[in-house]
Amino acid sequence: GNDGPCSITTDASGNFYGAAYVSSANMPFTDPGGTAYYRTSSSTSPGLIVKFNPSLAIVWCTFFADKAQYITDITTDPVTNNFCITGSTYDPSFLPLTDPGGGAFYDPGTAGQSAVFFTIFTPAGVVYWCTVYSGTTNSNSYSVSYDPSGNLYASGVTASTDFANVNPGGGAYQQTAPGAYGSFIMKFNTSLALVWATEIGGTSANSVCLEGGFDVVSDGSLVYLYGT
Repeated sequence: GNDGPCSITTDASGNFYGAAYVSSANMPFTDPGGTAYYRTSSSTSPGLIVKFNPSLAIVWCTFFADKAQYITDITTDPVTNNFCITGSTYDPSFLPLTDPGGGAFYDPGTAGQSAVFFTIFTPAGVVYWCTVYSGTTNSNSYSVSYDPSGNLYASGVTASTDFANVNPGGGAYQQTAPGAYGSFIMKFNTSLALVWATEIGGTSANSVCLEGGFDVVSDGSLVYLYGT
């Protein structure tokens, strides 16, 4: 089938995670048991999540969601060993939407335009947080990463003029709706509250890369954003 990798990551215990897009039905599905998220069927080409233990044995393999959910990146939390996937969705009703409470950002979204989604799983594969983030027109997330303290950062592109920006103050960079398309960067704290979200870019579609090429990382002191 038309299968391909999207992203890989490891956790502090030496487990290895992979995310991919697939059209094949005969994947090495593995249910880790308990209340882990687990799907073996899909009506369209879904995302795929795979976990290998330190001996590289498959301990979890599942389809993710349905109906045009595109995984673009996967990363692990150095503090909790939870892991997060991000991507885009055209119908959030097929996501395992989950609000963990405690002040975490949560938006169930609406079907229609492409929207950003985030999903965090525990090391056992249980969904801890799953939310949508978007404006009224297309938005796509390309990169997600944690800093050493467990704060979560994401970057991507949006065509929305009403993308929900958050200004933390203190001189933080802030730009709203720079043009037809702009890249965005956002930060969630360790409670998954949204503490910073801004757009950055020029005034035309040519000013950003719409096919990916974005990456965001933080060392806890600075945030680095790469793109074209």
